Amino acid sequence: MKASIKFRDDDRPLLRAKVPIGVLGLPFLSGVSAGGDAEDLRFDLSTAFPSGGSEASPH
Repeated sequence: MKASIKFRDDDRPLLRAKVPIGVLGLPFLSGVSAGGDAEDLRFDLSTAFPSGGSEASPH
């Protein structure tokens, strides 16, 4: 889990959190963001499959 608070000039902090979840054995990442206004409210859901190559070489 990752969480952060961003202090803005208008005295309304922006809170963010990312939480890994599993659904039917598949990895997902949910994210929530909330501030002082309704337009600051956000919910995200994305896949969290590992990508890219391996750092270990088979040599």
